[in-house]
Amino acid sequence: MITFLRLIQMECMIIVRNMTDSLINNAIFCTLIALVSGYIFKAFGTSSSFASLQAASLIVSVVGFESYRSIFRLLSDLEGEKHIQYYFTLPIANSLIFLKMVLSFVFNGVLFGTFSLFILRIVLFKHIILKNINFGLFFLTLTVIGGFFGTFSFFLAAYTKNMMKIGNTLMRILFPMWIIGGFQFSYAIAKSISPILGYIALCSPYTYANEAMRYVVLGSGDFINIWISLPVLIIFTLLCWVFGIRKLRKRLDFI
Repeated sequence: MITFLRLIQMECMIIVRNMTDSLINNAIFCTLIALVSGYIFKAFGTSSSFASLQAASLIVSVVGFESYRSIFRLLSDLEGEKHIQYYFTLPIANSLIFLKMVLSFVFNGVLFGTFSLFILRIVLFKHIILKNINFGLFFLTLTVIGGFFGTFSFFLAAYTKNMMKIGNTLMRILFPMWIIGGFQFSYAIAKSISPILGYIALCSPYTYANEAMRYVVLGSGDFINIWISLPVLIIFTLLCWVFGIRKLRKRLDFI
């Protein structure tokens, strides 16, 4: 257990060491999209609620986009030096190595998701009201979302054959899940346009992540209840955990 805690400490130190660059990138990403959705799109007649809707999904995207870098890092390691195999020589259970990866993702998600909220509060001050947010529920939601994307990252990396195929993974899986998962619309809107579109949206874990975050940041509104969204995300997380670990062990020649 001491070894495991040391590994977690090391991961946190790496995140903190690179925090300045990550925060700057995060601020640029959130600020520009918030400005466009909150002010420029409004000139084209979009609803004033659109900025609020997208602000909540921006927080989810900040956490989710870390999946891209995680997949690149893990795949390049699997095809290259395979430094990950070093961790499996340590006197701890193999499953704890994967748990370390997920917890690192959770820490990263909570840190940058919270930072994004305050950036959005500054840019969209009329839309984000901090006093209306239950921060206990906010951090719980970020933790569950971070846990999902952490397991989803090594699941996708495990099933991506090589670096040459990573474009297929991004464009055929991650991008469709993100765009139909309600980055720019709620599940209620999708369902009102077409029940089929609503069912398609429910196939994407992003839908539950976005709906949960909107429930917390914007109030219950016409969103999927958070106590439905979070358990569904946990189910997705467990599925990715089981099948992702199984595939990674095969790729690393573990029994």
